[in-house]
Amino acid sequence: MNMTHTTSAQAQGKRPAQEDFFTIIPCEGNALLIAVLDGHNGAGVARWCAEHIPMLFPQDIAATDPQKALASLMSKLDENTREMNSGSTISAVYATPHKAYAAYLGDSPIIIKNAAGQTITSNQHNVRSNQMERELGIARGGEYSEGYLVHPETNEGLQLGRALGDRDIGAIISHEPEFLETDLGPESFIIVCSDGLLDPAHESAEHHLIPEAVSLVENGASAQDLLEWTESLDLLEDNATVIVWRPKK
Repeated sequence: MNMTHTTSAQAQGKRPAQEDFFTIIPCEGNALLIAVLDGHNGAGVARWCAEHIPMLFPQDIAATDPQKALASLMSKLDENTREMNSGSTISAVYATPHKAYAAYLGDSPIIIKNAAGQTITSNQHNVRSNQMERELGIARGGEYSEGYLVHPETNEGLQLGRALGDRDIGAIISHEPEFLETDLGPESFIIVCSDGLLDPAHESAEHHLIPEAVSLVENGASAQDLLEWTESLDLLEDNATVIVWRPKK
């Protein structure tokens, strides 16, 4: 039995199609793998990854080396989606009773309250707000224009400096994930979501709603509670997906 309490919720916002996907996989040793994928230019990459993560994640390796298992998963997802036209973020967390390990590409936030009571937040690979990601994209041959990293030959652009898929701009974006890990305690929690939850009108890449979301979860909010809170702001334009993990009391 997995000794955690995990909730999930999803909304389509005002989008014509749902391009967010997620997966929750119980693992050995009371561990859990959770992942959120925010698709763009179609749902193909996000859907394919959500369907195949359960088969591609090496649970045997994760039992002894979670970061190696996450790196293997990310490599396999990249290998199988690199030639797809659509693209997707991915934020994946492998949570054990005492530790969280994460791997991510793009700007789907991971927010963790760790054992020391600190709030750890994943970096956002969005060229609007992340100067380093913007400069790396330019170094790969891209151009920056009005918040987008643009391929100079195809004129195709993306706000992200890292993502899965996106064949037509693959030369100017990175497929290399970033990793983090932190200790967990009895009062810890993990929020993994698409940016539609915390940047509902896409007015900022800074996710200014994070402190309020953290406060809500500290006071017992579920994933559905967080989604309803965002909807109450009457700004929900994008697809929104959220998973909240916490240890069972």
